[in-house]
Formats: sequence, structure tokens, C-alpha cells
Amino acid sequence: MVYWNRFISYIFRYHEYDKCENTGFAKVQKQNEKGKMQVNFKDQVKKEGLYSVYLYRETLADPEEYPEAVPDSMIPVVLYLGKLSLKSGRGEDCFTFDWNNVNHTGRPITAWSGIIIRRMGEEESDIFCSSWTDNIVDYSQAFARREAAEAERERRADVAATEYDRRRIVSETMEESENMDSESEAETMASEVKETTHTDTDNPETVLPETEESPDEKTFSQTDEETEKRVTAAEVLETMKEDGRAAELMANREKLPLLPNCPDGENGVIECVKINPNDIGLLNMDNWRLGVNSFLTHGFYSYKYLMLGRVLFDEEDTNGYILGVPGEYSSKEKYLAGIFGFDRFIPVKETRIKTGSFGYWVVDLK
Repeated sequence: MVYWNRFISYIFRYHEYDKCENTGFAKVQKQNEKGKMQVNFKDQVKKEGLYSVYLYRETLADPEEYPEAVPDSMIPVVLYLGKLSLKSGRGEDCFTFDWNNVNHTGRPITAWSGIIIRRMGEEESDIFCSSWTDNIVDYSQAFARREAAEAERERRADVAATEYDRRRIVSETMEESENMDSESEAETMASEVKETTHTDTDNPETVLPETEESPDEKTFSQTDEETEKRVTAAEVLETMKEDGRAAELMANREKLPLLPNCPDGENGVIECVKINPNDIGLLNMDNWRLGVNSFLTHGFYSYKYLMLGRVLFDEEDTNGYILGVPGEYSSKEKYLAGIFGFDRFIPVKETRIKTGSFGYWVVDLK
């Protein structure tokens, strides 16, 4: 924990979590109520790439919770701060935050104990750390619980996807069987009508009025109407299934606070839950492409969750669903989000100034 309004700390490279040489520095200073941290370091092994920058606070290592931790060491609990680009082996960037409420955690910067820099997508590579205390910190445990939780979430998502595929196959098989029965019934009815018509035509006493529809025309007209009704019913059933998939996720995932602002300024609120990219496979197939959306993937990597929202309108019976990527509003993020289809931003709190506010970049689900 630090108590200064301005300080500089050295950044060291850690190979397999063993401390190596000094590679740069972090400069932290207070400007009014805002905090500013300048990070400057070099990586001679990896010359190019993106790195994630984390703040961390220290907690005592519980032997039961962290059995592999170094005895009498502190465990870093991380908070994502931002990303940094490395070019020609050097990385430099500046991060701003609320000095007394870093990234909406309710904790001031003085509650944090250092930073960790890790190459994105290469968790086994060297990390770069700067400690603001004299404690022994076991950096090998920084992401242990998070990665274990992610593995468990992925396992549960795979189980859910397998169960969903099983139910979908059973449902499709039943629908095909019903369609075959309906087609067979229609063919039988048409055959009976043809036989009756043929018999009546052979009988000279049977005369059909010219103005009345023939049995064939009536039968085929009824068949067309029944077919149209079946198609309409199938479309309604499919829509109900799609809404049911999203509703099932809404019921079985961790709840988030209600959002007071609806997209496009409608009256209503948004009911939200946390999901991950694997859950997108449980939604309507038209939405599966979002699972490989680069902006969504980066947002999930940064915040470790996505937002599934159900828009509850005041005066309508229908609900709409949206998918949100957590992030902070800025002109740069707005441009990037728009490129990947997330062209609307909903802040978690009502504010007149969006810049710097936390919220979700959203897209409508089909």
C-alpha cells in the first residue's frame, strides 16, 4: 500500500516467476482527483505485440486456498487496467483513473500494491512486475484462480452445449416425423377425393353446378390453407424456441444490476446477466458469428465476462435481447466498436458526460 501523491517504481522481468533484470519503470502521480500512471518497459525476447497491464493488491496466502503458493508470501489479486503495444522491443503508454475509485472498484490507488504486465495470448511467456511494497509476492498465483475458474466455466459450457445439441436433434426428429405424418394425411385425403370425383363423374345422374367449386378445388384450397397455417405455426414455434434459449441463459447465469437506459432512447430497463463466449452457441444460430468477433473476444479477455440483456419495455408485451461487451467510453473505443458492429454504448449509470464512463457496447440479437 502506498501513501504518496507521486512516486516512481522499477519494473523487473520475471522468467518462470523468478526475478531477473530491471526492464523499465512506472511513474504514478495525482492530478486533482484523477490519477495518471506512465509505464515504460522493454522486452528483448518479444519485439512486437500487445500486453495487458494489471494493478494488483496483496492478500495473505491461505495454504488451503493456495496450496502451491510460496510459504509466508503475499498473493496478488489483479485488476485489469488497460493494454499496451510493444514496438521494436519497447512499450510505453499512459493510463488514467479515478484516484479514489480505481475502475469503479471503490478502492483508491493507495489500496493497490503494484502492477503486472503480461503478453496477451501467451500466458506462459515472461511477465513484468513492479512492487510498491517490501513484501514477498508469489506472482505465480496471480492468475491461478482465474484460469481455474475459466476452465470450469468452459467445462460447464461444453456440457450445456452437448445437452443443447441432444435436445435440438430430438426436437428436429420429432418435427420431421410430424411433417411426414401431415404430408401422408394430405396425400390420403387428396386420393380419396379423386376417387370420389371419378365415381361421381361416371354416374350420368350426377350433375355439378357450374358456379360451385369442384371437390378437387375445395380440397386443394383447404390443403393450401392448412399448409400455410402449419408454416406460420412453425415460424412462431421457432421464435418461441429462440426466445426460450435466451430466457434460459437469463435464468441460469449470474445477475448484473439493471441498466436504466434502453438502446435508442426507448422507455424501459434492461435486465442483465453475465455470460461467456461459449454461451453464444446456445443462442439462435444467426448469432453464432459473434463468437469469433475480435472486439468481443478482446473485451471478454479484458473483463472476463460478457453481458446478455433483456430489454423490458413499459408498454409492450414483447422483449428484445442484446449482447454487450464491457468497456469504457472513448472516441477511440467508439470507432473500434463500430467497425465490429457494436455501434451503441449504454453506461451503467446515467451521466451527461460519457467519456471515461463504464458501460457496455451493445448489438441486437436475432
